[in-house]
Amino acid sequence: MIDILIVDDDPEVLDITKIFLERTGYFRVSTGNSAAEGLLKLEEQNFEAVISDYEMPDMNGLDFLKEIREEGNIIPFIIFTGRSREEVVIEAMNSGADYYIQKGTDLKALFAELTHKVLLAVEKKRSEKALSEANEYKNRLIESHIDPLLTIDDSYKIMDINSAMEKLSGYRKDEIEGKDLAVLFRDHENAKSALAIALKENNLRDYPLDIVTSYGEVIPILFHAAPYINEKMEFLGFFTEFHEYKEDKNEHAGEKISKNEFYLDILTHDIRNMIMVETGCLEIDGNPEEEQSLWERRMRNLIGNVKHLIENTEAMRRSDENCHDLKPVELRPLICREAENYPDLDITIGDFGCMVVADDLLGSVFYNLFNNVKKHCGAGTEVRISVPEYEEGSEISVFFEDSGPGIPNDIIEDFNVGDLAENGSSGKKSHGMGLIWSLIDNCGGQIMILTNEGRTGTKYIISLKKHFPYEESLLLSEKSVCLKNR
Repeated sequence: MIDILIVDDDPEVLDITKIFLERTGYFRVSTGNSAAEGLLKLEEQNFEAVISDYEMPDMNGLDFLKEIREEGNIIPFIIFTGRSREEVVIEAMNSGADYYIQKGTDLKALFAELTHKVLLAVEKKRSEKALSEANEYKNRLIESHIDPLLTIDDSYKIMDINSAMEKLSGYRKDEIEGKDLAVLFRDHENAKSALAIALKENNLRDYPLDIVTSYGEVIPILFHAAPYINEKMEFLGFFTEFHEYKEDKNEHAGEKISKNEFYLDILTHDIRNMIMVETGCLEIDGNPEEEQSLWERRMRNLIGNVKHLIENTEAMRRSDENCHDLKPVELRPLICREAENYPDLDITIGDFGCMVVADDLLGSVFYNLFNNVKKHCGAGTEVRISVPEYEEGSEISVFFEDSGPGIPNDIIEDFNVGDLAENGSSGKKSHGMGLIWSLIDNCGGQIMILTNEGRTGTKYIISLKKHFPYEESLLLSEKSVCLKNR
C-alpha cells in the first residue's frame, strides 16, 4: 500500500477523492483541510506522495509546495485543482510539482488519470531512491576497498575511482571522471582488448598493462575486470581492479645468484689472464726498442680489454633487469658503429635498410660478436653480415659469418639451448657467448649457431622482430608479453 496525503479546503472533495483512490487497492489515504495541517501531518508521518488543491485560504497550493521543497523534501507533489490558467501550470512545474491535473465532471476518467499519475510519480521516486542507494552503496564499497578500483561505462569512459586509485595514479576523482581510457592507460587499445575479453569470458584476471600517472611515471599493473550487468541483463560497464606488479624477489634468487657467480667466474678468469700477460712482459729481457714497441702494443690491448670488460659488466647488470623499453632501431647504422671499434677485422656489411624492435643493448650483441672473432680468430679475419633481401613475416634474420676456425659442435649445442647463458653447466665457459644469448633473449629475439658440417668459420643466425611503420602498438605488445611471461 502507498501512503498518500490529500490537502483541500473542501471537505466533500476530500471525501470523494479518498473513496475513489482507496477503492483502487493501491493507496492508504490521509487528509488535511489546509496547507498548515498538511505540513504538520508531513512532520508526523511518512508519505510517498502529496495531492493538493491550488486555491486554499492562508496558503495556496503553490506556496504549500514551495514550503515543502524549501525544507529539502522531494516527495512527489501533484496539483489537483479546478483552475486552468496557463501561468499557474507553468509556475507549478517550475516550483517542483510532478504533475498538474485539472478537476472535471467525468469522475471515472478523472480519478483514473489521478491514480495513474500518482503511481507514476511514486514509482519514479522509488527508482531514483533505489538508484541513489545503490550508487551510495557502490561508492562506499569502492571507497572502502584496499586495492585501486576503477569503474568504466559501456563506452569506455571512466566513471569512478577510489582513494587507492587516486593515490596510485596521482589523479583526483574529479580530474579523471568521464575521461577516455587513454588518459590513464599507456596502451588504451590494449586495455579495451582486455575489457573485451572480460566481457566475453565474464571475468579477467592478471592481464598485464601499464598505466601512466599524472606525473608521467609508467607503472606496470596486473589488471582484473568483470562486466556489470543489471537484473534486466543489460550491460552497463565494468568493475576493474589494479594490482601493482611487484616481482617476488625470492622467486628467482637462486637462479640469479648462480648466473651472477658464473659471470663473475669468467670475469675473474679474463682479468687473471691479463695480469699474467702483463706480468710476463715485465720479466722479458731483450732489446729496449723492441720492449718499448711491445709495451705500447700491450698497453693499447690492455686498455681495450679493460674497456670491453667494463662494458660487458654494465651490459650484464642491465640485462638482468626483467624487461626493457623496446623501440624502433635502424639496424645497419647500429652494426656499422660497432664495427668501427674493430678496424683490424675485414668486415663486410650488406646493404639493407630494415628497422627492428629492440632495446638499448642490441649494440652490445654485435660488439661481443666482433670481439669474439678478434679474440679467437685474430686480426684480418673476414666477417660478413647480411640480411635476406625479401623476407616476409614479423621477423628478420641477420646472418653473421666469420672465416675463422669455427666453434666445436658441443659448445654450439650448449649455446643454442641457452646453456652458456644460464649456468655454464657444460663447463665450457664463454663470457661473451653467454652474454650474447642473454642480450638477444631480452630483446625478444633468438640466436643460434649453425653446426660445422665440413666447412670452416662460424655462422650465427639472429632473429629479431621487425618494426612496421605507424604500428607503435607492436612495441607495447612486446612489453606486455615480457611482463606476462615473468
